[in-house]
Amino acid sequence: ELLPELEKLSQTRANLNIFEVTGMGQQEIKHSNVLGFFLDPSGEHGLEDRFLKRILQSTVKSFPVNSNTGPQAPSALRIMLDDYSDAVVHREWLHIDLIIVSETNKTVFVIENKVGAKEGDNQLTRYREKIDAHPKFEGYQKIYAFLTPDGDEASDSEWGQITYEEVLSNLLESQKEKSNKISSESKLLINHYTQRSEEHTSELQSHSFIS
Repeated sequence: ELLPELEKLSQTRANLNIFEVTGMGQQEIKHSNVLGFFLDPSGEHGLEDRFLKRILQSTVKSFPVNSNTGPQAPSALRIMLDDYSDAVVHREWLHIDLIIVSETNKTVFVIENKVGAKEGDNQLTRYREKIDAHPKFEGYQKIYAFLTPDGDEASDSEWGQITYEEVLSNLLESQKEKSNKISSESKLLINHYTQRSEEHTSELQSHSFIS
């Protein structure tokens, strides 16, 4: 509802950013909400499943050599070829930031997002064990991603590491690939999100902020 007015204001105020206005800043909940919106193949952004598949590929490529998850997860090539349009995004289910489930591919993708904060005591291991033990995900391929501004190493070797730089790069590339299906409003939203996230990541790196 705000986007039409935002577009008008942007013509006169080049530095106006919707995510700064709404106080997204370092709030993990708001970052995860926006990320969940773009990862949802059925979302009204026009990206379809392209962004989700790119983030999945970035994650599986990051698995440590000694990880047991790597062999159990689909390869980057397999992800590119498969259809993830049925994927459903869950927010704060089982107290986890993002859980994305594709029934067609029997795959569950888990993202723990840390913005300006550190991992809690054994947090990643506890979350992984919840998913591993959940009866719904028996026989599923499981992919775990630890998302931080700087690509902090996960305490659990079953988790891959991804950075906000990778997220933003993949989002912009997805936008280019689906440019014919993305509305001007969605392009504006993506541009504002990438701009604010880049600025905030730079602020965190400059000040070494820890909440």
